[in-house]
Amino acid sequence: MQKIKFCFTSEKAKELYNGKPPQYETPFASGFDLMAVEFDVSNMKDCVIPKTTLIDKIFSWNKYYIKSKTKPNRGYLENANYTPNDCTIYPKGRILIKTGIRIAMPIMENEITELQIRSRSGLALKHGLRVFQGVGTIDNDYRGELGVIFENAGHEPYEIKIGDRIAQGIFNPLKQVDFQEISQEEFEATCCDTKRGSGGFGSTGK
Repeated sequence: MQKIKFCFTSEKAKELYNGKPPQYETPFASGFDLMAVEFDVSNMKDCVIPKTTLIDKIFSWNKYYIKSKTKPNRGYLENANYTPNDCTIYPKGRILIKTGIRIAMPIMENEITELQIRSRSGLALKHGLRVFQGVGTIDNDYRGELGVIFENAGHEPYEIKIGDRIAQGIFNPLKQVDFQEISQEEFEATCCDTKRGSGGFGSTGK
């Protein structure tokens, strides 16, 4: 089994993962679980997170915006160091969620390994929660914290809590290619003798 080096981004992340690497829930599971460790409040749309307490407000008045469906397009958190434990995401809303994990992917047998971030089927079916771009791609040479662009495609607001399992990661080998430019005439003469040819969307039927 291939070894993948990883590290936690904080003691909080390590505690949430119980000090263990990301886990495959069953022996033959395709993906490993990724948890919500921190909400990126600078990258959110139609989401609400709890306000700071009065004590927090006394010590810090640094402000940043939170877009919200229930307020006139602006809300405030008064403490820039405040890290919320939950977030309500409204229908069509989205947020970047940090997972507390950094990984280093090796090149195996002259192939590049990518990490795909995919939705969890239970959340998608029951609540319409999914990875926003369908499948997220983590490039082989990326070494930052893994993040998930999370979307509520359902019809009801949903509360996400720190520690919730929000997505799954799947390693996938792939190959890069070298592109060779030829003329359009040569392309038509040498490359289009396939059954489909230039047939586009819907060309093979319903």
